[in-house]
Amino acid sequence: VAPYTEKVPFPNDLLVFNEDQQYIIDNKWTEIDTYVKKMQVEFITGVTDITEGWSVYCETLKKMGIDEVIAVYQEAYESVMGE
Repeated sequence: VAPYTEKVPFPNDLLVFNEDQQYIIDNKWTEIDTYVKKMQVEFITGVTDITEGWSVYCETLKKMGIDEVIAVYQEAYESVMGE
């Protein structure tokens, strides 16, 4: 893909979550999103060294349940795409 090619984001409003999936999103995503934004600022401003802090960042995301959230979105995507 050429760097000038417009990227069209996947329309998240097409994703439909069942009750269990929505529960995972509702109980994990807000905290994860807040942490990601906080760490972005810390990495950019140098408060946290990215080389030294990256593994802690990734491990914290795992403890917060990022893998579960990704799995939920993947399941919903596959359902929409007929996979």
